[in-house]
Amino acid sequence: MNVNDFEIGTTYRMRAADWEAPTGQIAPGKEMVRRILVPADQTNSSLESEPAPAHVIQEWQKFLRVEDINSGNVHFLHPETIDSAEAIQ
Repeated sequence: MNVNDFEIGTTYRMRAADWEAPTGQIAPGKEMVRRILVPADQTNSSLESEPAPAHVIQEWQKFLRVEDINSGNVHFLHPETIDSAEAIQ
């Protein structure tokens, strides 16, 4: 999937893709529910408690900035690791 496949403010049920562990075993993807947040910028993202440089923010914008609706934790999620997503709100 791509960043443009998601709408900011919408909550999605997502299925992460299976991935190959360093041992060669295939780890199954998992289902998760995440809210899509505004992309990373100088006001909402930092690097080791300091403002992130512009070139870092530019790289981070290739990822979805999401919130785990159960824990409230915010993290990055690369859209290519998502097999499928369904909007639920």
